[in-house]
Amino acid sequence: CETFCPLECQDGGTLIPEECTCICPLHYAGEICETCTRECQNGGTLLADSCTCVCPVHYMYTGETCDHKEIESTPTREGNTSTCGCTSVAAITGAVSSLISFTLGLFLGMLLLVVC
Repeated sequence: CETFCPLECQDGGTLIPEECTCICPLHYAGEICETCTRECQNGGTLLADSCTCVCPVHYMYTGETCDHKEIESTPTREGNTSTCGCTSVAAITGAVSSLISFTLGLFLGMLLLVVC
């Protein structure tokens, strides 16, 4: 004899007809999985219909619950982005070396002209 269960699980819940209960997916609860339990962080707004968080743009948070801080990117001359908006030590060292070599070359060239 089959047992009748009037429940219809929502939001991807799985019906266990023998027990007349729903097994709810992550972030859902309630008798028929009708309640979103997700908690948005850092000023995020919960959209209960889709159980998703909308993260505030001006705080630069991302992720399912607005819990990941996004690092601001700034464009560089080459069109690439620098994650910290600063120039790396290696780039500065290379530029200084090039400038020293160039200046030394000019100095030696001028010295040769004066000597000759």
